[in-house]
Amino acid sequence: MLAALVIALGAAWQGGVEEMRARWKQQEAIFARDLDRLTRENRGIRARIARERAVKSSSEILPRIEETMSKIRGLPLRRPVVYRPMARRSLRDFIAAKIRSQHSGEELRDYQTALVRMRLLPDEIQISGLIAELLSEQVAAFYDSESHELRTFEGLNLDRNVERMIVAHEVVHALQDQNFDLSALALDRRDDDDRALASSALVEGDANYHMGIYLRAHFRMRDFFGDLRFLFSHQTDKLLSAPVYLRETLLFPYQEGQRFVAELCARGGVEALNQAFARPPQSTEQVLHPEKYLSGGDAPKPVAIRLKPAPAWRWVHANTVGELGLRAHLTPLLGAERAARAAEGWGGDRYVVYEIQAPSEGWVLVWRTVWDTPADAREFFDAMESAFRDRFGGGVTGGSSAERKASSDALFYSFASQKQALVLRGEEVILADAPESATLRGVMTDLFDGGRSPSDGEKGR
Repeated sequence: MLAALVIALGAAWQGGVEEMRARWKQQEAIFARDLDRLTRENRGIRARIARERAVKSSSEILPRIEETMSKIRGLPLRRPVVYRPMARRSLRDFIAAKIRSQHSGEELRDYQTALVRMRLLPDEIQISGLIAELLSEQVAAFYDSESHELRTFEGLNLDRNVERMIVAHEVVHALQDQNFDLSALALDRRDDDDRALASSALVEGDANYHMGIYLRAHFRMRDFFGDLRFLFSHQTDKLLSAPVYLRETLLFPYQEGQRFVAELCARGGVEALNQAFARPPQSTEQVLHPEKYLSGGDAPKPVAIRLKPAPAWRWVHANTVGELGLRAHLTPLLGAERAARAAEGWGGDRYVVYEIQAPSEGWVLVWRTVWDTPADAREFFDAMESAFRDRFGGGVTGGSSAERKASSDALFYSFASQKQALVLRGEEVILADAPESATLRGVMTDLFDGGRSPSDGEKGR
């Protein structure tokens, strides 16, 4: 009986423990639900307070930034700046829509094809999507010159040095637009990337330079570590992994543009900078070498390409690469230092791409570069020869280097799908691509025997 009692008590105890455990688990689940609800409510309250604080902070700080930047830049604010908050997740769609509104799908495809044929981009890149990704990764705020609005992201925290600095940069764009009309510049020049980059360097360099003055005058040490956290959280993976040409053209207006503006202001003060908006730089060469811009005597040389396109050739694209583009073209093959030396002395260039649709598929590319001196042309020709040999190894036909220099400087390359010619003549270097030898000979005849045809600007029609 005693044993039965002990067993019964043990069973009752065990049952009680199991019941307590079940009730505790049930209570735990209730506590977890309540904690989750309270956490969400707390997060919502904190976010609402942060938004209210940001709105109050913005309403107080933004006018002060505008007034300060107007004084620093020396330009009047002719009308209030319109701010348009937007969600960061919508930025990529906004940029993609902007690109689509300015360029048709066919134009973007043809532009991409031309950059690939020029070996400025790898074949697998989708340029419109990549540009939208790069800009959405890098942009923290931006001024829309079409709507004349300054776009900021929701929750802008003007307690940070870095975010006040970003707004100061964009306020300079508003001042530029109100005083000089940004739409009058060649920022969207579709047939001359080099000139568009030069104009962009003036605009962004001005904003970067005066943003730096603002930061030095209004830096708050107590915000330093918050600034560091913001900067370290900012993603740059896509930019760092982007093709050299895209990365350099995206960074150029800010980095080299700031150096260009600093030189203008050092030579002639803010008045020299203001005059530059009436006479903007015409090439990346003038931005890279401000003395060439300031001398007023080193404008790009006009370059024409005269071909007789066959009826089956479809005009794809024509453009100008410029000194910066030449650097980006050669850097992966020669290194940055030698590429920069080879690109110096650029006088002008033009390329045109045609698609051959029948009887066999392929393309024709002609790239004509003009240089300041025959020595500059020779240096570029030698750099291109070295780059081609490193890229393709064998396949080069023609005499020895000494023989070519004694007679004619011409190299011919033969590949399975393309034939190429690289020719040096005085102050110009010409690269021609064609799918087979007969077509290449016809192209060379047009180029060197004065063949009459429409210019590339007439799309070969």
